[in-house]
Amino acid sequence: MRTKNQETLDRILKFVNKYYQEHHSSPTINDVAEGVGVARSTTHRYLQELSDRNLIDYSRG
Repeated sequence: MRTKNQETLDRILKFVNKYYQEHHSSPTINDVAEGVGVARSTTHRYLQELSDRNLIDYSRG
């Protein structure tokens, strides 16, 4: 399995936190993908990685 790019992980985490502060709700995968400029499938994998590291609470759906 390929390792996750730390810069992309950081960008996604920063986007999720900023989005939550501004909207008082969690972003969708589409919001994150568009906001960070990566594919939805990549976003999903990275959100799962952040969840595995206990940096976000991510549950699909």
